[in-house]
Formats: sequence, structure tokens, C-alpha cells
Amino acid sequence: MSDKRFGRPPEWAVDAGTVLAVLIAHALPFLVTTRTAAPEAGWTPAQYLPVLLISVPLYWRRRYPLVVLSLVLLGSGLYLIPDPDTAPQPIAYGVLVALYSVAEDRRAAVRRGGLAILVAAMLIQVVDVVLHQPSLETASRSILLLVAVWFLGRAVAGRRELTEREREERKREAGRAAVRERERIARDMHDILGHTVSLMVVQAESGPLAVENNPARAVAAFDAIADTGRTAMDQVRSLVNLWQSGELPGLVDIPNLVKSAHEAGAKEARLVVFEDGVVSAQAGAVAHRVVQEALTNFLRHSEGSVAEVAVRVAGRRVTVSVDDNGGAEKVVEGNGLRNLRDRVESGGGEFRVASHGGFSVTAEIGEPS
Repeated sequence: MSDKRFGRPPEWAVDAGTVLAVLIAHALPFLVTTRTAAPEAGWTPAQYLPVLLISVPLYWRRRYPLVVLSLVLLGSGLYLIPDPDTAPQPIAYGVLVALYSVAEDRRAAVRRGGLAILVAAMLIQVVDVVLHQPSLETASRSILLLVAVWFLGRAVAGRRELTEREREERKREAGRAAVRERERIARDMHDILGHTVSLMVVQAESGPLAVENNPARAVAAFDAIADTGRTAMDQVRSLVNLWQSGELPGLVDIPNLVKSAHEAGAKEARLVVFEDGVVSAQAGAVAHRVVQEALTNFLRHSEGSVAEVAVRVAGRRVTVSVDDNGGAEKVVEGNGLRNLRDRVESGGGEFRVASHGGFSVTAEIGEPS
């Protein structure tokens, strides 16, 4: 049976098939040729035996490639000792298979040993041509075959190593992507909870103040707390299954974000410019988070009473800005703003905070690289 249905056969079956094929290839000349030295007697068992030494060890070529190559070369030498009283064999199939296995091996020491054997075999061929003057064409063909098989084995090994490196790199990249995903979810969780809890705090603080003078407004404030809490739960629940649905908050959700901040209490939030456009889901989500964090800081920390939000789209880039009139004297970036800076700049955008009689947050967000 194969390792997988209709897949590659197991190694033992491949190796057994290789042994059988080489055995047949080396035994065939004994069946189709006649022994010239003794036509009537025919080939002897002693002349057959080297064929077994040439073929059978190939079954273990993967585990002991150098040993197998040495045994196959020994068998080939024994095969040629009675030459010309031997069956003609134009191609040493067993030697080629064993040499290929050495060339393909992962271990550098095995390859160096195989290369030494290859060089020695080619030198023997050259010496044989000089001393005994056999067919130069046959010797050249043998040397070319040995060299070609060596480089074929190295090419296959190189391709396999490249494939394995690519597979490992994909695994490492998947790990890095998982880390980035966890960091992004953590940032989103911070944004969602920080924003909604801040709104609830502001609403809760304004509610008691209105109980005596404006009961209707107090009821509205407490209703808003409940609505904000439910919204937070929905957003957190969505975040858990975020990437299954692939739906991210984007530009179209910014008006509702500003509206929620405006309804939170005494402070006013205005959407002064809103240009919707075609930007990537990632860019839209980052723009949404920038506005969310800036409005949260406005509600929680700013002494100002008004925040103005602007959204501008130019091509595939979006620029968002949030300015308040809080009279801030210096710029202080908390964890939320620092995380947003990293998020924006890692995508090739620009992130700026400034103080100019108020507090300003601006982000220019492009397509993710």
C-alpha cells in the first residue's frame, strides 16, 4: 500500500523496485547474448554472481550510501575481471543508481566520500584507456554518465533543500503572523474597552447631576450607559470571531463613533469633514481606531468642551484628524497613542500629535505593504 491513497509509494517499495530493475538490466545480457569463449557451455553461475552484488545492496542505498556504492563498484569490478569472457554491459546501471544516492544525501561527509570515489572512477577509466586502449567512445560515455548522474543527484537534493527551507520559512512566517494577530487583537480590545468604558464613566458621572434638575436627561444618561455596555459586549464578542467573518470597523463606522461620543455627556463631538472612499479594510480599521482613541482621550482627559473630527480620502490614502479646544500645553502620549503610532507607521503611514491651544491627533494611512 502507498503512504496515501493514490499518493507516493513507500520507500521500501521504491527500493525493492530499484533492485529488481537493476537486477533485470544486468542479467538481461546473459539471456540475449552467447558466450563466445564457450558457446556450448554457456554462461557459468560464477559469472552471474557479481550481478547480485551490483543490484541487491541498492535496497539499503538510502541508509548506507557510501557502503552500497563501494559494494556495487566491487561487484562491477568482479563482473569485468573475465572480460572479454563476460556478457557485454554498455551501461553500469547499479553504479549510476548508487552514485545518485550518494550525491543526493544530506550529509556533507557522505558527499565528499562519494565525490572522491567519483574522481577515482574517472581516473581509472582514463588509465584504462591509456594502458589497454579500449573504445574511447565507451570510456567517454561512462565518464559523462557518472558526472551527469552526480550533478542530477545534487540538483534534486538542492531542490529538496530549497523546498524544505521555504516550508520552514512559511512556518516561521505563520508564527510571526500569529504573534502580530494577537498583538492586533490586544490593541483592538484595549481600544474597544477603553473607549466604551470611558463613555460609560462620563455618562454615569453626568447622570446624578441631572437627577434633580432634569430627570429626563438622567434617565437618558442611564439608558445610554446600558446601550454603551451592550455595544461593548457586542464588539468584544465580534472581536473573538473577528477574522472568521473578516468584517472590520472602518470609515463608514466613524460617524456613529462621533455620535456616541457626542451623546456621552456635556462635551460635544462634531464630524466636520467626512469623505468616504475606497480604501482597504485594514486602512479603514486603523483610521477608525485612531478616531476612537482620540475621542476617548478627549472624553477622559481633555479640559476642552468641543472635539472636531475630519476624515479625508485621497486616492488609496485616508487622513483622519481629531482636534479639541482643551488648551493643552504639552504633548503626552499614553500607551494607546503609542500603539497607534506603531500601527500607523508600520503600514507606511504618518502619525502626529500636537498642542496648539488644544490637542490634535492626525494620522495619514496608506495601503498596507
